[in-house]
Amino acid sequence: MAKKSGKRAPTKSLKLETEEDPPFVLIRFEGRSKAYNTGPHRHRYFELVLIESGKGSQVLEGKTVPAEAGEVFVIAPGETHDPDLLDSTVHWVVAFDASFITRKFNSDRLLYSSLPSEVVLMSFARPNGPAPFGLRPGPEEFREWIGRLETAAREFAERKVGYVEKMQALLSTILIDLARLAAPRLPFAAGPSRGNLGRFFAQLEDQFRKPTNLRKLAAGADLSPAYLTDLVKTETGKTAMEWLRTRRISEAQSLLREKTMAVKEVAYETGYRDVGLFIRHFSREVGQSPTAWQKTQ
Repeated sequence: MAKKSGKRAPTKSLKLETEEDPPFVLIRFEGRSKAYNTGPHRHRYFELVLIESGKGSQVLEGKTVPAEAGEVFVIAPGETHDPDLLDSTVHWVVAFDASFITRKFNSDRLLYSSLPSEVVLMSFARPNGPAPFGLRPGPEEFREWIGRLETAAREFAERKVGYVEKMQALLSTILIDLARLAAPRLPFAAGPSRGNLGRFFAQLEDQFRKPTNLRKLAAGADLSPAYLTDLVKTETGKTAMEWLRTRRISEAQSLLREKTMAVKEVAYETGYRDVGLFIRHFSREVGQSPTAWQKTQ
């Protein structure tokens, strides 16, 4: 069962040791006794959770998801995550800002451009609902990943010449492997179409909390509105604006579940400036008004 709380899940930024550190954190946990992020919380960054041994579960977007040795989860920025049920496992947490993959740490425009499209898609456009699905590489490949993480941990601890570039290369290799594992489970075309879809969903995540429209989403993805309309509808069966509405309502459900914000505040927090329109969209997506749905939680 997901934990219920009277407080809104806090949003966490990367906890870096110094201001000069790259936006990357890597920790191996034996249980959760030394964890600095506990209870339900959100991230401003991507997080990989690799279960080295043991068996437990995580609460992700209000759903309890089993987690076993050999599984890997990608947790996207903005998702509510409670890892406390991993206490019976040994697991690695790899937290990173997407800009870490590039050398231009301060470039917002490059934020998602270097992530494999499949990683973006599995983070934001999940085929089986909002909760992440676990990926399970083969045993030998998983051991190689753990070896890479151990190397990255040593590089970060020793900080020899070129350690940042070494960690970037190690993480990039793992992300490429993840993308190859995720590709068969994503219901989208391969090739340039998938790359364009990845950029669209990255822009969707960046813009959905504020007023936006098709033109702004297309511009952010370096696509024309007409091309984006055809691409998203053809490849996903839903229009770009339907995806926008779905993402907003999913976020609204997370906020309403916490029961600390009024419906009007939730509407504003999810990009709506017309509360009546928010209520109509929510009712159409969920089958109940926001107030009625919240009472069932």
